[in-house]
Amino acid sequence: MLSSHSPYPDKLLTAQQTADRLGLRRKTLYNWASLWALEHRGPEPLRLGGRCLRYRESDVAAFIASLEQVA
Repeated sequence: MLSSHSPYPDKLLTAQQTADRLGLRRKTLYNWASLWALEHRGPEPLRLGGRCLRYRESDVAAFIASLEQVA
């Protein structure tokens, strides 16, 4: 998916990189990913097979921005 402000594809972040940016444990992201289709909690995960998750950098940034709007 292309980000709205860049002509280049989003950088894909590992679960650990995403967890670091969000201040969460990686296990929390795996839990959210297992329920994402039902609850849409957190940034949308991309499954690359098995437990391999990646997150679009723009989705992570949008999730952080949505948290800042609530606060």
